[in-house]
Amino acid sequence: MGRSSPDKAGVRQHCQMAWVVSRPERSTRGTGAITPLNALLLDIADIPGPAGRTRELSLLSWVSAGAPPFLIAHGDRDHIVLPSEGLALHHALVRAGARSRFELLGGAGHEGARFGQPTSLALTAAWLRARLCAPAA
Repeated sequence: MGRSSPDKAGVRQHCQMAWVVSRPERSTRGTGAITPLNALLLDIADIPGPAGRTRELSLLSWVSAGAPPFLIAHGDRDHIVLPSEGLALHHALVRAGARSRFELLGGAGHEGARFGQPTSLALTAAWLRARLCAPAA
């Protein structure tokens, strides 16, 4: 796909974060579908088959000190993507030297009202402000 523009890179980083939060089990087990839009946003040259290459889509394979900051919010009652998957990503990022924050939301499943409550929204807004409004290094 060639080199990414800064705008595309930002979108790709956001989508990679969303991909990990919503799909790590499926992608590593080969049951998650990669759509052409996912491939474009993740800067994947082609759509991998269900066996073999799907493990490459797990962000655990791409963790590095140069990774963007991550806020990983996970419901403790998520039965679609186990909280341990998000925690594993968080630990891998920290070990690599990247910035990551993991929040386990009590009573939340894979999605739902708990993520939209004022305390969760305030946490997310504060995290975004700290990252987006921080002075350039």
